[in-house]
Order: sequence, then structure tokens, then C-alpha cells
Amino acid sequence: AGCLRSLGIPTRLALTYPLIDRSDSMELAWLGRLKQPRVKACLARSVQQLSGSWASHTLVEVYVGRRWRYLNFGKLGHSPLDGDYGGLLTRVLTVADWSEAGVAETVGLRQGLQRSDDVFGGTNPYSALELSERFGVHAKK
Repeated sequence: AGCLRSLGIPTRLALTYPLIDRSDSMELAWLGRLKQPRVKACLARSVQQLSGSWASHTLVEVYVGRRWRYLNFGKLGHSPLDGDYGGLLTRVLTVADWSEAGVAETVGLRQGLQRSDDVFGGTNPYSALELSERFGVHAKK
């Protein structure tokens, strides 16, 4: 991100978590309610790959073509729906630089102390409350 920014390209970081917490049986049950076949298959594949684990993924975002687009390694316009990267990635944090994020004082502290008796109720520092199917303006169905 810093290299692109030094070239004058607006850049930021997006911390994402998989939509479904693989260690939460309630969230895993939501898979059966999904109707859209591509989304359902992608999430099911992701759940099998990372079963019971905690995962997150940081994407670089660059401002090109009058909108922000994900840059995942060398792929510009990477879809948040990808079975190799958590199924459906949900953005939880956007920052210009990790130094402004405060992750060490929040998620880092929780993970370091191995607290699982808090509001999230498990090993993951996130939890979904519900799931519905809607598509954004730039979605490819």
C-alpha cells in the first residue's frame, strides 16, 4: 500500500473476516438457508477448508476508475466472494496504515490472553447476528 501511495495512487487497507464463523454451529447452519447457488457453493467450500479455525485477510484497496477496488496480491478487482479467501469476506476495518488501527489493543489483546468468555463466545473476535442475500451495484451474479 505504501509503495502505491508513494506513486500518487490513493491506497488503503481493508481488514476482512469470513462471513461465517466456522467455530459457531449457529452460523454454520445458515448455509442451508442460502438460495444463490454460487454464494452457497463458495461458502461451503471455504467452511471445509478452514473448519473450526479463525481466519482474517487484509486486502489493499486502490482508487482507480472513479471507485475503490480490491487489490489482492496481483489481482486488481478481486471479488470478496472467493472460496480460497474465506468464502465471502466481510470488511470490518478500513485504515490508511496499520499504525492507526489499534488492533494490538483490541483483537491482539483478546487473542493474546485467549479470552473466549466474552460477548463473542468463541475463539473468533467476530460474530454475525444474521444472514441475508442481497447484491450490491457492482456485483456479478
